[in-house]
Amino acid sequence: MKKDIAELVSFIIRGSNRSIILNSLSLEELTPSQIKKRTNLYLSHISRVIQELLDKKLIICINPSSPVVKFYAITKKGKEVVEFVKKYKKE
Repeated sequence: MKKDIAELVSFIIRGSNRSIILNSLSLEELTPSQIKKRTNLYLSHISRVIQELLDKKLIICINPSSPVVKFYAITKKGKEVVEFVKKYKKE
């Protein structure tokens, strides 16, 4: 595992909400409201985590120019991190 990926895996594991949201986005593209319905997390927590994941380039906003409903998707790097997190949690 590369050092940058290892740091990202550690970052995700340290925050349960990060792991939950990243896993949700690994299955399909979602809006924050859809994430809320599936995870029962507070929208304010979802918004904060989305910003963290965007900053780490683990997810992207598919339609950034949309003023209201924004869809988010996992990046290739995000998928790689999810796979390592799953392996880590199995051990």
